[in-house]
Amino acid sequence: MSQAMKNTGGSPKKKHGKPTWAVGSCQPFLESQEEDWKTYAKAWKAGDFYELMAKLYIIKYDGIPSSSDLADVNPNLPTDEEVAAWDAAQKEEEKLLMPEELEEKQVEARKTLLYWKSRMGSWYNWHYNGVQKQDQSQMGAIFDAAIEQAKKPRRAQHIHVYSDIFYDSVIKPEIQRELDLKQWKGTRFELMKTVTRRCWGRETEAVKRLVADRVEQNRRRDLMCSIRSALTQGGNYVQVIADTLKDRFRLHASILLVGPIGERGGVIEVRSVHSGTTATGLTWPKSDPQGFLAVEKSLIKFGLKAFSSAECSSRALKGTGNTLDQNAGTINDNDTDTEMLALTPQEPVNDILPKGSVSTSTSPTLTSKDAESPRPGPSMVVGDSMATGSSSSFIASPTAQTPPIAGKKNAEPSTPSANPLTAKPLASQDGEPTGIDPSGYSGPLVTKPSTSQDGKSSSSAGIDSPGHNGPLATKPSTSQDGESPSSASVNPPHSTGHPATPNTPLNTAGLNFGADLTDGDNKDSEMIPMSEEACADLWISVDRGGWYSELSKAFNALCRGRAWDLLWTRATDSLIVFERRCGFQEKGKGLPAKLRPPFIHQFMKEHRWWDKQRDVGDLKELNKAWWAWWGSFQPAERSQGSFAFKKSQNVNWSGLERCHGGTGFMLVMGSLLWWGEAIHKDEERGEDWWNWRMALEEFTWALKHIIRTATPNETHVPKKRKRSQIAEEDHDTDAASGSSKKVSLISSCMPL
Repeated sequence: MSQAMKNTGGSPKKKHGKPTWAVGSCQPFLESQEEDWKTYAKAWKAGDFYELMAKLYIIKYDGIPSSSDLADVNPNLPTDEEVAAWDAAQKEEEKLLMPEELEEKQVEARKTLLYWKSRMGSWYNWHYNGVQKQDQSQMGAIFDAAIEQAKKPRRAQHIHVYSDIFYDSVIKPEIQRELDLKQWKGTRFELMKTVTRRCWGRETEAVKRLVADRVEQNRRRDLMCSIRSALTQGGNYVQVIADTLKDRFRLHASILLVGPIGERGGVIEVRSVHSGTTATGLTWPKSDPQGFLAVEKSLIKFGLKAFSSAECSSRALKGTGNTLDQNAGTINDNDTDTEMLALTPQEPVNDILPKGSVSTSTSPTLTSKDAESPRPGPSMVVGDSMATGSSSSFIASPTAQTPPIAGKKNAEPSTPSANPLTAKPLASQDGEPTGIDPSGYSGPLVTKPSTSQDGKSSSSAGIDSPGHNGPLATKPSTSQDGESPSSASVNPPHSTGHPATPNTPLNTAGLNFGADLTDGDNKDSEMIPMSEEACADLWISVDRGGWYSELSKAFNALCRGRAWDLLWTRATDSLIVFERRCGFQEKGKGLPAKLRPPFIHQFMKEHRWWDKQRDVGDLKELNKAWWAWWGSFQPAERSQGSFAFKKSQNVNWSGLERCHGGTGFMLVMGSLLWWGEAIHKDEERGEDWWNWRMALEEFTWALKHIIRTATPNETHVPKKRKRSQIAEEDHDTDAASGSSKKVSLISSCMPL
C-alpha cells in the first residue's frame, strides 16, 4: 500500500521539521543554567558543563519520556540531597548484580550519559551561541563559490613578477651564456628557473622593493576587478538570501551594502536588496522613500568614516577616474552630488494653475541607470525576440551619489521640486531668471506644511514625478550631457516613486506645490486624492476665450479626472498652453494613425464623442499598445530601444510642435483620460495604476519641452505626401467632423 493511501484514514498530517525535545518544564530547567554555561564556555570547559547537566537531567527525568513531563511540574535543579540519594540508590542496585550484568549496566549508563551530553551541547549552542565558527566558514565558502564565476585572484610570487620585468634585460642573456658553455645537463625550462633564482638572489633591495610594489599593484587591480564581478553577479544571490530569510522567519528583510564602488571611481555608494512588500505591493524604498533615503544617507556618512580617501582611490578601476576629494572626510547634510536640470520658461505657461500661487525651489536630478521603466520590456512586445535584463538585483541608491566633491555645494536630495507651469519666469535672489525641469527629478517628492487663513498648518503636496527611481539596478548614472536615461524592464513596470497630493482643500490663492507631506500623512506612500471642491477651484477659473469647439468638449471630458491628482491637472494645463501657442487652430498636423490603440479608432469612427467613457480592454495590453504608439512618433534621438526614451534638454522636436488640433496631442490626452478612468475604478494603487501614471508623466514632460523649444511664429508648409497618407489622415478627420471636404494642414503658431 502506498504512503499516500496510508494517510487517507483521516489521521492528521505530520508537520514538517523536527520538534524540540525540551518541552514542558524541561525548557526552563535548561534556560536557568544559561549563565553557568557561559562561564564554563569562557573557561573552555563546556564539556564538563554538558556532562553535569546531562546527569542532572537523568536524575530529574529518570524514566520519563522526553515528550512527557513531570506530574509535579517543577523546573528547579535537583538538590544535593536528591543527587546523593540517587547515587546511593544506583549503588544499592549494582550490589545485587552479577559481574557481567554490572558491566553491561555501566556501559549502558555511560551511553545514556553521552547521549544526553550531546543533546545538551546541541541545545545550548543552538539557543545561545548561534552558528559555530566552522559553520560560518563553510557558509562563506558556499557563498563565494556561488557568486564567483572565476577563481579569486592570488598574490603572485615575487620571483615570477621579477621574471616578467627583467627577463629580456637580465635573465635571458645569462641563460644564453649558460647554453653557449654547453655545460647544462638539464632541460631549458629547468635552466630558466635556476638562472632566475640566481639573478633574484643577487638583486639589490631597491629592485626587490620595486618588484614588491608591482606585485601589490597587480594584486589590487585583480582584486578590484574580482570585487566588481562579484558585486555585479552577486546581487541575484543576495536577493535569494533575503527571500529565504523572509520565507523562513516570516519577516521582511533588507540587505544594504555600503563602500567604495570601483566602477564609479571609488565613490562611496549604497547597494541594497529588499524582500517583502506592503499590502499595496510596495517595497521599503517605494513605500517610504524619505525614511529610506535617511537610512541611506546615514550609511553614506558611515562609509565615509569607515573608508579612507586613499582606500577609496585604490578601489577605483582603471579608466573610471576618481572624483573623491582626498582631504574630505565628512559630508554635510545639504551636500549631495546631483546635477540640476535648469530650464528657463520662455513665457508664462500656466492656464489652469493659479497665477502667483506656486512656490519655487531647486530640485536635484537623481537617476538610476537601470531603473524600472514604464515601458514594456521587449519580451512583452509582439514580434520582438530580444531579451534584456540586469544581471544584478542590487538597487543602486540615488543617495549613494554623494561623494565629497571638493569645493562643490550640492542640493539636498529631498529638496521639494518646483511646479513647472509657473505664471512667470522664476527669478533668483540676484534677479537673474532661473527655472527647473522637475520631470528630471526622480527622487522622492516631499511636502511642507502650509499655513491656512486661520493660522493652522495643513499639508499640501507637489506632483512632479514618481520618486526613488528604480530597483534591480547596477549603478546610478547621469550622463555628461545632463540626460537621464530610462531603461526598459523585461517585466511589466512597477514605478518606484511615491507622489503625494494634498489631503486638505486648497484655495487658488495659496496653492503650494512644494509643500511637505511627512509623518502620519504618508501611509504606504499612497496618494491621498484631492477633494473635488479643491480641484474645482483650479479648473472652473479657466479662461476659454478663443478656444475652438472640440477643445472645449475635450476639456469638459478631461475635467472628469480633476480629482485624481495634480499631475493630471498639470498635463491638462500643458495641453491648453500648447494649443494657445498654436493660436487655438483646430486643424494641425495629425499624429500617426498606425499603432493607435483600438479604442482611439473607435472614438474616431463615432465622430469623436468625448462624453462617452471608452472600454480600453486589458490594461497590460493597453500599456504595451500605448507605448508602441507613443514611440512611433518620438524623435529618433530619444529612442534607446525597447520602448525606452531618454529625457534630454537638447531634443529636436521638429514636426511635433505642429501636432495641435483634434488629431494631435489632444488624442494622446484622450487616451490617458480613458486609460485613467479604467484605472481609477479600482482604488488599489497597483502595477496598472503606476503604468498609467508613468505614461502621464512622460506625456507631460514631452509636451512641456515641446512648448519651450518650439518657435511660435514659424509657418510650416507641408511636404508632398503619398495619396494613401493623405487619404488615411483625411479619413480620420472627416469621420470626426462628418464632412468630406479636404482641408489643408497648414498651421501657423502664434505667440501668446
